[in-house]
Amino acid sequence: MVWTEEKDVKLLRAVAAEGVFINSRAGSREKGELWQVAASSLVAERMPVISRSVRDRFNILAKKWRIKVRQEERESGGGDKEMSEAEKLVELEMESKKTKEQNDEAKKLVEGEKKKAIEMRERAMERFRQTKKREEETEKDEGKKEKKRRRSGEAIDWLREKGENMREMKEQELQERREEREAQKAQTEQFMSQMQAQNEQMKLFQ
Repeated sequence: MVWTEEKDVKLLRAVAAEGVFINSRAGSREKGELWQVAASSLVAERMPVISRSVRDRFNILAKKWRIKVRQEERESGGGDKEMSEAEKLVELEMESKKTKEQNDEAKKLVEGEKKKAIEMRERAMERFRQTKKREEETEKDEGKKEKKRRRSGEAIDWLREKGENMREMKEQELQERREEREAQKAQTEQFMSQMQAQNEQMKLFQ
């Protein structure tokens, strides 16, 4: 099949309609399925394509768009020349892809920090349990006289260590709450970006 401007526009509209770059991660099974759905919609318009050919054609159009933008920036200091409908659609999809990648990276960082906080809390709890067990064993091994003499000092040490462990646990809980709020904020920003992208797409098609 020979690709034309009209066919390129149809392809890009199909890619935008399925949210190939917004609704899936790079290399995921979901992305492959979305490319297949986009291809199926083009086949319904009597375009003999498969998901691989649709993806390859999009990559070619994206590469041409990047070359044109860089060239215009060198010539005029900014890519402000009038773009075709196909180029506008490519630009929209590339912005969607960039936003998705940034959101995924932010979410990955938040999840990593949350995992680290959980591990720190678990270590603090383990130290607390070991300390308590060690004190119980010490009390059993020592005589009553020695236990009475050392009870005061051990109680202070135990209370001090207990206080430190409780403080660490409290700090970890606060850290987890902050990370959960950041994750919720990132998800909200991603949703707003998707809505904005969809609104821009609708404007292009009106």
